[in-house]
Amino acid sequence: MISNEAPGTSRTKNILYVIAGVDLQQGGMAHNCAINTRALLAAGHKVTILTLDLPDDRLAEFVRMSACDTIVRMPRSLRRLDISFAAWRWLSKHGGTFDVVHVASLMNMFTSPLARHAVAARSKVVVVLSGMMARGAIRHRSPLLKRAWIALIDRPVLDRAHAVLVDSDEEAREAGLVLGHATDRFTVLAPAVCASEPFVRPSGPCQARVLALSRLHPIKNLEALIDAWPAIRHAIPDARLTIAGDGAVDYRAALMRRAQAADPCEQSITFVGWADEQTRAERFRDADLYVLPSLYESFGRTLIEALAVGLPCIVNEKINLAPRLVEWELGRTFRGSGDLATTVIEALHDTAFRERAALEGASRIAREFSPARAAAALEAVYR
Repeated sequence: MISNEAPGTSRTKNILYVIAGVDLQQGGMAHNCAINTRALLAAGHKVTILTLDLPDDRLAEFVRMSACDTIVRMPRSLRRLDISFAAWRWLSKHGGTFDVVHVASLMNMFTSPLARHAVAARSKVVVVLSGMMARGAIRHRSPLLKRAWIALIDRPVLDRAHAVLVDSDEEAREAGLVLGHATDRFTVLAPAVCASEPFVRPSGPCQARVLALSRLHPIKNLEALIDAWPAIRHAIPDARLTIAGDGAVDYRAALMRRAQAADPCEQSITFVGWADEQTRAERFRDADLYVLPSLYESFGRTLIEALAVGLPCIVNEKINLAPRLVEWELGRTFRGSGDLATTVIEALHDTAFRERAALEGASRIAREFSPARAAAALEAVYR
């Protein structure tokens, strides 16, 4: 049985962070885990990460970012049910040493059974929804299966968890509609970003360098940006688009064919693959405009990474962070691919808009999304 007795002091928590994967190439959840872990360790807490195994080079990248070397890895060579059982046995044996079991997302064969076991044993369980319970995410693929999984597997966890974390008020509203919970059942905790190295965005003429950085997946809606590109190039012939990210081989190939058809002669669209943290930062610094055309994001981490180095953003109006970017006058929204082309063209021509992001973006992000602020919020949740 997992004990809820605090084995350490009342201030220092021993935290078990359960996450299906810490591969930074997979995006948001792994980045959140790394940044939260580093911030919690810096605040004096102990963190152990329970996750699936991954290649040594990718694990090393996560360890560098998180500063955590206490990582328990379940071998991927086992069958899914065997992995779940091995993790369950580990948790049964060692769970009593932890004050909090922090579960990064549900709706999978790794985290869901462990969360069920932890709440059944009366552990203090904190669940992060990570956008999984939003209507857009459920409708995207196998909606009936997802709803059945929620009802039979995850709903008991969410009903009995100590806290359920969401990225934004909009995600709380969406999850409330799916689960039938009042929105006050959820705690809003926005993701944090690591402090960027001091960077002064150079002034001068805009070079019309547009960046899209995301996992290559249909929900990221990169097709809309590629389809809008001919109109953008017609208005600004020197414009260049860099698409950074990786995904399924077949889907990447389809995007590249689409890009070739959109700009057959000039080759102004470049695919550069996944970027590690250093290269990722360089991509943002080298661009003049960041575009996130995604159909759904539980939050939109790359937007705050872009603003942290003074890079203005264009974002689908459906993204949860979009209203705040508009309020801050550091970003603009679009609806369809035709509207996207117009919005990008106007932003590249608008010197005042780009200078405002360069002057105010970093300070805004430092105030709103610092790791120290996230760690303090998590400490409050863990009490």
